[in-house]
Amino acid sequence: MKTAFNWGSNFGLRVIGKAVVEAEKEKTEVKAAETPKKLRAWKCIVCGEIIISAQRPEICPVCGAPAEAFIEIPYSEIAFSSDSKESILILGNGVAAINAAEAIRLRNKACSIEIVGEEDQLAYNRPMLTKDFFADFKQDEFLLKTESWYRENNINVTLNTKAVELNTTTQVVTLDNNEARHYDRLVIATGSDCFLPPIKGIQHDNVVKIRHLKDVAKIKKLLTTSKRALIIGGGILGLEAAWQMKKAGLEVVVFEMLPALMLRQLDETTSSKLRALTEAKGIEVQTNVKIKEITGEGRLAEGILLEDGRDFHGDLIIISAGIAANTTLAKNAGIVVNRAIAVDAKMETNVKGIFAAGDCAEFEGHDWAIWPQAVDMGKIAGANAVGDNVTYTPIVPAVSIHALDTDLYAIGDCGKNPETNYFSIEMNDAAKPFYAKYFFADNLFVGGVLFYDTHKNIFLIEALSTKMTYPEFLKEEPNR
Repeated sequence: MKTAFNWGSNFGLRVIGKAVVEAEKEKTEVKAAETPKKLRAWKCIVCGEIIISAQRPEICPVCGAPAEAFIEIPYSEIAFSSDSKESILILGNGVAAINAAEAIRLRNKACSIEIVGEEDQLAYNRPMLTKDFFADFKQDEFLLKTESWYRENNINVTLNTKAVELNTTTQVVTLDNNEARHYDRLVIATGSDCFLPPIKGIQHDNVVKIRHLKDVAKIKKLLTTSKRALIIGGGILGLEAAWQMKKAGLEVVVFEMLPALMLRQLDETTSSKLRALTEAKGIEVQTNVKIKEITGEGRLAEGILLEDGRDFHGDLIIISAGIAANTTLAKNAGIVVNRAIAVDAKMETNVKGIFAAGDCAEFEGHDWAIWPQAVDMGKIAGANAVGDNVTYTPIVPAVSIHALDTDLYAIGDCGKNPETNYFSIEMNDAAKPFYAKYFFADNLFVGGVLFYDTHKNIFLIEALSTKMTYPEFLKEEPNR
């Protein structure tokens, strides 16, 4: 599974794999015509894609994950259908928006659907921006849906356009090109953007974030004259970006404000192992730092000055300091916003007929801002926007990193609540290598970490979902 998840070197395999999926689909259709088989639903634990098939998929057509990354989920055919010719407007052009549009069209072939997105590109696999920096991002396989899919499903797309005003009374959205759109139902899927900390000097031309294709294009241009990259942020995206810069031949320094890497997701032991691996790959790590300013007198930054007086030279500075939900439009329109847009189990906001999904939305106070959550939220928002009655089931929060020639997977609560009494068990095999740490509270499995070899991730999902007890966990854990 480690090889299958090596995003950079296996991008080509995913392209080939997409053809394999189509071929397998054709085979299945032929066999089904001869001998009908019961359809089943399979969910990719990496990206959240759901595939309806009698057989377990060979490969995920969205992220390229192999067959073992699929878990079976309950399947039921869509019973709701409508022929209403209402107008449904979707703001945003990411994975939540696309899944909302698909859910709408599956239930209503007659309604009008328009997607309005700020980028000039059809929706694409955004996580690949840091996982495979040097991939050809213009390939159809990088897109979530091909251009023909939009035509075949009669979905209008307006790109390079931003919604700047929402009037919930007249049900009109004003765009930055001075055009207006009336809607009967509205789905806000505006996603999130990189959080830019208030650091002096952040405006320099060679200080960049990685969130959009234009950011990648800018960094590729800067790479031609850069020798040392400074990465602000030691989370998943920061480490993946650091690894891409290292592979490009640059010296790399990572700056993390917390005392350890990925401390919000990992326990201290695993975090220290991750740091050791990062440094072993030739990437310098500075933790528990406070950045005073990004230095430089002219157009280009020259480095980073810390509060303790240390100065680090660098000619490319990448910021990966978390994300912030894009909620300004909703907030200005009177929609309830906390950290993100508040929604109920139907993904509906406090304004009837307006739904929100993805990174810009929060349910019961949680906005994990991860890909699988956006997929599920988008499906629910779209279904209810067209008149169906389905509810959202919160995902089990999990994160994964594919960099540094290895894999890391963390799920659930890895000992992060100071008010909880945990006990844990560790497995460590340096020869393979393999490391795992499992956390229990009140005799129940509550979270775990897999390092180097992540093939047990599906078992951890099942253990968490079924509230497996400690004795049950020891009995059921594979290859123990």
